[in-house]
Amino acid sequence: MEDREIRAYLAGFFDGEGCITRSHSAPALTISNSAVEPIRAFKDYFGFGSISVKKFPPEKGYLDSYRWDVSGRYNVKKVLNALEPYLIVKKNKAIETLEWISNAPYTLRSAGCNWTAEEEEILKAKYYSASKEELMSSLPRRSWDAIIVKGKKMGLRRKATKVFFKNRRAWSESEIESLKNNFGKLDCKKLADSLGRSLYAVYKKARKLGLTGKLGIKYGGGNYFGQDSPD
Repeated sequence: MEDREIRAYLAGFFDGEGCITRSHSAPALTISNSAVEPIRAFKDYFGFGSISVKKFPPEKGYLDSYRWDVSGRYNVKKVLNALEPYLIVKKNKAIETLEWISNAPYTLRSAGCNWTAEEEEILKAKYYSASKEELMSSLPRRSWDAIIVKGKKMGLRRKATKVFFKNRRAWSESEIESLKNNFGKLDCKKLADSLGRSLYAVYKKARKLGLTGKLGIKYGGGNYFGQDSPD
């Protein structure tokens, strides 16, 4: 059988016997049947998940029930991505779950699982220059802290990034003169407003000019920044 035929068969079986559930932090899949062969088919195809059996006393006349369980966003996503194109009954639920997995916060990612060789190769290829968003999208099982720790253990390093201040403008001579003449005389807020600067920018420039000996200026009911020397 071709791969698409296998996925179509599994999807049909999942439509009838499968179940998609989701708690506040993790989705899960279950498939139950009295025949073990189709249950093993899921395990053999995807290579993960656990199979359990529930046995009944012979006198009750019930057949044993076999079950395949899959949990964790990474594995659930892999299964649903493979089956969703062929699903009918559970198609909408599968799509909703995949959307939830994609939009769920990264802090809900699984922890404590071993890194696969595939994940390590992705990290090697992208760690240096990829953005945080791209790395976390490529490694859906990993939190940002886990990615950084693993990268350091593997001896990898990130490309240094420069911070650019788009709205930063140089102080003009007239602004500097006004600051020298009025710092310590005018209310800091009024002075900042007159210069079109933030309070922090005014204090920082005054400090560079050696004007900070005039601290204790009142504005809004308290000293500047609420302390004598805001570093």
